Amino acid sequence: LEIYASESYDPDGTIANWGWYDGSTLYATGQSMQYDCMLMGFTKKMELRLTDDDGITTTKSFNIVTN
Repeated sequence: LEIYASESYDPDGTIANWGWYDGSTLYATGQSMQYDCMLMGFTKKMELRLTDDDGITTTKSFNIVTN
C-alpha cells in the first residue's frame, strides 16, 4: 500500500517535513510512504505530521483498513 501527501500545501510558504507516524514511532518521512500489511480485517491508526518552513506542525490522523 502506498499513501501520498503530495497535494499538501502551506498557504504562506512551503512544507519542510512530512512525518508518517505509527503511534509515537516515526514510520517514514517524505511525501509518500509504503505500508506492508498481509492481514485481512486489519485496522491501523496512523498520523501524518506536516511541518512548514516556519516550524508550525499540523497533524492528520487516518486509518489503514484491509478487508
